Amino acid sequence: MAFFSKSVYELIKSIKEGDFKGIKAPNCVLLNDWHAGSLAAMFNYTAQAEADTGAISKETGEYFDKLPTIYIVHNCEHQGATDGNDMNRTNIFGTLFGAYGMDIIGNSKSWNEAFDEDKSSLMRYTNFNSAKTGLSLADRVVPVSDYYMEELVKSNEKARGLMHLMKARHYGPGHTLIPITNGYSKALIEPTQSHMDEVWNKSKGDLTLADPSAPKINFDNLSLKAYDEKTLQNKIDNKNAIMNVFKQIIEREKQLPYDESDNRKYMIFEADRTDLKEDDFSNTPVIAYSGRIDPQKGVDSIFKEAMWKFAEHNKNTPEEKLPVFIIGGTISQKGSYDKLKEFKHYMTEFYPNVGKRIILIKGFLRTDFVATASDMFLVPSAFEPCGLTQLEAMAKGSLPVATSTGGLVTTIKDNIDGFRTKAFFDETGDKQLLYGSGYGNNYDAYCETLERALDTYYNHRDKFEEMQKTALNNDFSWDKEGGAIDKYINLIRTGRIN
Repeated sequence: MAFFSKSVYELIKSIKEGDFKGIKAPNCVLLNDWHAGSLAAMFNYTAQAEADTGAISKETGEYFDKLPTIYIVHNCEHQGATDGNDMNRTNIFGTLFGAYGMDIIGNSKSWNEAFDEDKSSLMRYTNFNSAKTGLSLADRVVPVSDYYMEELVKSNEKARGLMHLMKARHYGPGHTLIPITNGYSKALIEPTQSHMDEVWNKSKGDLTLADPSAPKINFDNLSLKAYDEKTLQNKIDNKNAIMNVFKQIIEREKQLPYDESDNRKYMIFEADRTDLKEDDFSNTPVIAYSGRIDPQKGVDSIFKEAMWKFAEHNKNTPEEKLPVFIIGGTISQKGSYDKLKEFKHYMTEFYPNVGKRIILIKGFLRTDFVATASDMFLVPSAFEPCGLTQLEAMAKGSLPVATSTGGLVTTIKDNIDGFRTKAFFDETGDKQLLYGSGYGNNYDAYCETLERALDTYYNHRDKFEEMQKTALNNDFSWDKEGGAIDKYINLIRTGRIN
């Protein structure tokens, strides 16, 4: 990434020096997360060194000195650090600074040394840190949601050791920590007929196995209908169509070996211990998860532990009176998926009424497919700078059941268009970020939220449907009036978002 940043710097420099006719140099540069953080060092340090020695013109040096830069904090979890590898650090500094490296490193003062124990804009301890470089040297820093910004200045756990820098930005001269919440293009994901046809056709392709002798899914007389806040019955019809397909997938998977080296999609773990009795799911809540399977997303921790409490509370509830859970997604960390396999196995062992209704899918799972089928969508994130799955779920009328962290707080209104925990704790468990419920950990808080969501579905269906209508009408589009694009344009023009 340092090499790519150097390529961008060299391109802009060549344009400014007149090597490319008819192309204008940019009047602002957006640095997306740690991947581009080192570019800020080249604008601030390399260009000045080259201008001082005559390698570039004074005019070009002044251009870089005045070029506005905006660093966008997508996820402080990842910082592009050399992690004790001195050779990597040396190579990166050689890439970024060349022969000027020793002078630049020695004079790379931090943005505000009063808040910075390392006293350097480039280093954290003995490591080069690309995120810290961008955070220190850019003119403005943009966290990708309002509440994520609040976490970054309140929690060193959330800021991953850079809280002092976030505070310096937020409270220091100019107040240069300015949140802009991520968005989407709603027109591409709202449940119009053309989109429903696309989802259906792609899903049928995903579910059709290449082996002609393999059991087949019967899609005859099944289709997806367009729906909106006035036609929620169509969403229920879609749920029945998709759950019909899932019942067939379960039966198919019972006849096929479970082999994790197999690349077939919708491979179900312990299909022989998975069972859905309903033919009509109109009054059965379907709750889905689709996303990365890794510790950040909390499915293998917050959700898993909350489900043990949920199962104990419902140990005498007949299975047909319980929700169906569909869980799958890209396996980013195998250890997280292995925890889910163990969870499914032992849940079915000790609470079979709950366990048999958990459909655990290895890897791939289409969000648009399951969001169309589901009434609720699991978002039990351990941290979430913004997130998009909750936005897509709401656009399909699937109400998110979420932890109260980061962009989930910004985008989900509890009991209005989704359900959020009343409290939230850092991963260390010793700092409550959102106050108000008295729960002592995220597991208890998430279990309460899940049960509150189900109570609304079972006992207050009118309210649940009103919440679905509100969710369907939400619009987080980039280009809506006053939306994210307008804010970025204002930020580029004036340094402020309004």
